Amino acid sequence: ETGTLLAVRLKPGIGMDNAERLLSEVGITGYIEQGDMRVYEARVFDGITQRQRLVLEHRNGSLSSTSVIVGPDRYNDPDEMKDIFGHIRSKLLRQLGQPYEVVEHGEFTASLAEDIISGRFERTMQWKADSGVVLLAIPKRLDGRLRVEVIYSGETGGSSMGLQQIQ
Repeated sequence: ETGTLLAVRLKPGIGMDNAERLLSEVGITGYIEQGDMRVYEARVFDGITQRQRLVLEHRNGSLSSTSVIVGPDRYNDPDEMKDIFGHIRSKLLRQLGQPYEVVEHGEFTASLAEDIISGRFERTMQWKADSGVVLLAIPKRLDGRLRVEVIYSGETGGSSMGLQQIQ
């Protein structure tokens, strides 16, 4: 499964040439450059039919983080968000074992977008990985749009602030 690339082979610190070669090996080519990010429209997690974007953030020729963004097909649909999050969580648990940090409060309801903004809902999980930290989250977004993000970044942990600009 391509999702294994995220947790095993697209590690922070590898050269971008190497990252591009790894992606090409699994048929992921063609990207849009947005600042220091390369954005690919690519199916990363099998079993998820919703739009997936793979984002490689780079600095000085090296990969600084790898992210996957998955949004619901139906605008801000809480049931779809619950399914997406659960599916990816299961895959990451199988690949990485138990997370070292889990924050789960609130329910997946029709007011999910408002609950995230107000702090009544939060879902984040973090795992230690070979070259950093893997974060799974439904982030608080300035535009109120719901999506699931998986971020593999260096030791300081992931931040989705740079991903805000990617629709």
